[in-house]
Formats: sequence, structure tokens, C-alpha cells
Amino acid sequence: MTGQARAYEATRKDLEAERASSLSRATERLEAALRELAAADASCAASPTRTALELRREALTHARERLWYLVIHREALGLYRHEIVHEVLGVPREVRVAMGPRRAR
Repeated sequence: MTGQARAYEATRKDLEAERASSLSRATERLEAALRELAAADASCAASPTRTALELRREALTHARERLWYLVIHREALGLYRHEIVHEVLGVPREVRVAMGPRRAR
């Protein structure tokens, strides 16, 4: 293998590692948002106050946005089948059907 081929292969491996790492971070952020939503659901179930309902609405908005980011990231990498992600991470239907960016206020 020539020096140029070794350099190319090393760069290719670095890029693949960065792609995997950034996809992992996007997934972790969605998982955190889903945990936040589950906590807000529990809070609303225990005491459905106006504050608890507002926190849940914000958590739902955040989860929808994080799912959207993950889907875009996956598609940029050529991964188009997202059903397995929804299943493995337990993404609620209400998050999936309205995923997208947060609306400007």
C-alpha cells in the first residue's frame, strides 16, 4: 500500500468514526428528551397542574425536535428506515407524528 493510499484509508476511517460518534450523540440526545417527556408525564399523572402541563408540553416539543434531528442525521448518512429506531427507543406515537423543528415564538 502506498503512502497516499494509507493516508486515504486513515482519513476514511476517521470520517467513519466521526459519523458514528455524531449519530450516537444525536441518539443520546433523543433518549434524554424521551426520559424528560416520561418524567413530565409522570408529574402530570401525579398532579395535573398548569405548570406540570406546560412542562409536559415543552418536553413533548423538545422530543419532537430531537427526533427530527436524528431522522435528518440518519438520512444524511443514507439510513432511511427509522422504524427500528422508534421501536428500540420506544418513541411515542405523539412524538413521531409531529416531529419537526420548534416553532419560533
